[in-house]
Amino acid sequence: MLSAEAYWKPEPNEQNTWLTSVLSHAEQFISRHKTHRILYGDLEQVMGAETDEYSQFAWMNEYPTHETDLLPRNFIEKLGMRTWGEVTAYLASRPTKPWWYTLRSARVVARRKFDELILSQLRHLGQKL
Repeated sequence: MLSAEAYWKPEPNEQNTWLTSVLSHAEQFISRHKTHRILYGDLEQVMGAETDEYSQFAWMNEYPTHETDLLPRNFIEKLGMRTWGEVTAYLASRPTKPWWYTLRSARVVARRKFDELILSQLRHLGQKL
């Protein structure tokens, strides 16, 4: 798969700059993890709603142009949000959404993770007081 040079480096034009960036990240990821077992398929099949596997796909949000990675931990740690309502309001104001927000099953997992992190912080603060 990695030997298909034309696939990974398409002829650049103004309509495919985003694709070139995404393919570059994907190629780097696959190259770094080529000794691991990588599954291919629809995201819903690879990642079930009952699991906490969304972090396996965090590299998809690692574009250099993003001001911050739009992951549950970063909404709390970097943006100071404390409720899921704040997250959804913030994302509603953005022109583009993170990949996981467009998939209901991934959004459910992300919210669970967000709630778990908030609860963990509250417990931690309770122990300090």
